[in-house]
Amino acid sequence: MTGLEKVIKIDVISVPFSGHLLPTLTLVKPLLTDPRFRIRVITGCQKKELVEEIGFDCLALFPERPTVMEDIANTPQQSNLLIACQQFRANSRLIPEVIDELNRISDLVHQAGKELTVAVNALMHQEMMDNIKPYLDFLQEIGADYITVGDAGVFYVLQRDGYKLKTIYDASTMVTSSRQINFWAKNAGVSEAVLAREIPSAELFKMPEILEIPAEVLVYGASVIHHSKRPLLQNYYNFTHIDDEKTRERDLFLAEPSDPQSHYSIFEDNHGTHIFANNDLDLMTKLIELVDHGFCHWKLEGLYTPGHNFVEIAKIFVEARDLIEAGKFSADQAFVLDEAIHKLHPKNRFLDTGFYDYDPDMVK
Repeated sequence: MTGLEKVIKIDVISVPFSGHLLPTLTLVKPLLTDPRFRIRVITGCQKKELVEEIGFDCLALFPERPTVMEDIANTPQQSNLLIACQQFRANSRLIPEVIDELNRISDLVHQAGKELTVAVNALMHQEMMDNIKPYLDFLQEIGADYITVGDAGVFYVLQRDGYKLKTIYDASTMVTSSRQINFWAKNAGVSEAVLAREIPSAELFKMPEILEIPAEVLVYGASVIHHSKRPLLQNYYNFTHIDDEKTRERDLFLAEPSDPQSHYSIFEDNHGTHIFANNDLDLMTKLIELVDHGFCHWKLEGLYTPGHNFVEIAKIFVEARDLIEAGKFSADQAFVLDEAIHKLHPKNRFLDTGFYDYDPDMVK
């Protein structure tokens, strides 16, 4: 393949029982070596390791209840028509549970007096746009307060069909000027915007003079610098005859030929290939400056930070916010909190302040 041919994506769904799963995988296994196909297996989480050992990508269902499907299948007596009917009904009830889980998340957020923001800011290709309305309907149904949007097509659908969802403009590296943000505020009704990570503070601090809506600043997390719909990792594996994982958990990275120590994380998923900046961002020591210049909306990103640690890091930024609001935040306290963040951050990833202290003339 040249990388230009269309890749056919197939999701294989099976209950996690060897008598069902293994024969199914045997049928589709020959497609693993065919670069025209990308196969993903959806099954119970207890079979995830087995599926991945065979070579398939795997989406594991019900990780909190790994035996739920076995509990339905196992019966104290020989199966008959009544038992089969009962099993079918029990399995059918699992489908809405995925939706119910999102509803529960929404309820928890609102019960805590907070607002729920859902990301809808992928680069929208036609197949995604064809299915965007049911997803927007669902988000409105569960009471999402905000959605992040970076594609003009989504803004068009929101306005055309009269959705009440509030929007945050988030087009990653594209959001670099105050007038661009004001354009989307005027023409699409966005409530706020997420600024690109590549804006030096010298330019950043000039923006509030013109901004008509609040702007969010990423203060912690990985910074995406490239996205492609093309399966670049899979194309590379096909060319080099390598059989390896492409997921984020595989922790693959690129290095510049002139800088072997550079570390640009890369992974591939159903949306394509994603590449991230050399280091993750940490602006704990810059928070007072940001607030002094009117940047009070902060964004934290936890893609590469394990769940519990990310929650603890978020708590540290909440503590910093509370101290700032009380007028009790100092440089010494910022240093102490920053040290705590470094301890919680993944050991194989580094932190810095990104483009914050760069001379604007260097970022061109």
